[in-house]
Amino acid sequence: MRNCFRAYPIILLCSTLAPLSVSPVFAQEAPKITNVTNAANSADKFPSLAPGEVAAIVGANLADSTASAAPPQGVLSGVEVRFVSGSSEFLASLVYVSPTVISFVVPYIPNFEAQNTSITLVKGGKRYAGLTSPGQVTVGAVGFETSPNPALYDEPITLTAHVTEIQGYPGSRINTGGAVTFMDGETPLQMIKLSNVITYTDMPPSRRYDISYTTSRLETGEHALWVRYSGDSSNKAGISGTIPQVVKKPEITIWSSPNPSLLGHSVGLVATFSPATCTGSVDFFDETHQLGTATIERGRALLLTSAIPLGNHPITVRYNGDGTCPALVYGPANDYTYRTTSQTVY
Repeated sequence: MRNCFRAYPIILLCSTLAPLSVSPVFAQEAPKITNVTNAANSADKFPSLAPGEVAAIVGANLADSTASAAPPQGVLSGVEVRFVSGSSEFLASLVYVSPTVISFVVPYIPNFEAQNTSITLVKGGKRYAGLTSPGQVTVGAVGFETSPNPALYDEPITLTAHVTEIQGYPGSRINTGGAVTFMDGETPLQMIKLSNVITYTDMPPSRRYDISYTTSRLETGEHALWVRYSGDSSNKAGISGTIPQVVKKPEITIWSSPNPSLLGHSVGLVATFSPATCTGSVDFFDETHQLGTATIERGRALLLTSAIPLGNHPITVRYNGDGTCPALVYGPANDYTYRTTSQTVY
């Protein structure tokens, strides 16, 4: 389109105007990290990340596309993961990236003592720092996990330490002089020398030693469990993060109905379990005389009997356990709170 106007003396001035066109501009959404954890996406399994372990970032807008590759791979789909410790940065090897999850190999940081580092995500050449929640993650040579958690009193609990050494770095090989000590708060539970450990996992450039200890002697309540690595002639000492381990006391509540009852009439004896996931069977006793056996269904066992004689009778139970719920024997010599009910027969 031409636009013209007159000037004096008469001169025709014209200009050419191009049609207006507007191109939409889309702002790239900033990534958001909601959790940094181990590759199983379990927030409490590894309180600290060890060099050479596979870890994961969980969040939103982490990458614009999905891709996977065998490490080492510093950049994948335009994304980098950098560990910042002081004035130094360490590039992680990427395994998998997507908008919601990035899995990577924790880089070697030249300090065997656990330390806080922050994670910076580089996406499309732009740095996004301070994204972790909380703002820092712990990187150390000692990882730790417990199972099951929570557990029942008298149930075996397995504590596993993961001690990582870095292959290919001078003086980093763990020798047989070191040991790990499993701790409950400030109380040592067990010490195991690495010379007795033959279980390890090679994840180049690292080797991770796996040291397990099983105990059923933890009292009921909450325990602060952690592990301490003594170090050796080549490696510094290190500690893991702390895991809150919960030990619950299983309970059986016994009651009967009707109570009192008439001689020869049927009485319902009920044992209710906590937790309700216990399975198996329960033996009911009139003191030492066994009245019968009932199957546990949905945490409750019911026995109908008309064999209770005249008088007052203390009713107790015996439970043999199911592999998860430990055996319980209610009576004067047990280790649990005494539970009984008194059934009166006229």
